Amino acid sequence: IKILDADTVAQIAEVFEKENPHLNEMRYAMEFCLGKLSGHWRQILELRYMLELSTQRMAQQLGMSKNAILITLHRIRLALQECIQKRVSAEQ
Repeated sequence: IKILDADTVAQIAEVFEKENPHLNEMRYAMEFCLGKLSGHWRQILELRYMLELSTQRMAQQLGMSKNAILITLHRIRLALQECIQKRVSAEQ
């Protein structure tokens, strides 16, 4: 697998941002909303998306059931979606 170099990635991002003018607004809203997350929710997101742990492994590590992890991830995603939508709407 060949990895794209940084210049190529930057060029692709530039074109994508020109084609999607609201991308920056959404990115900033996402950063803002992630910053508002509580410690537990932040930890769950880090385990899932940064460390790429499976829900089963997360459940073992956090002492929760797999179902509880899935429900919490769903709630986090909904909260982030709502926060992002409100933030973007407020900026427009």
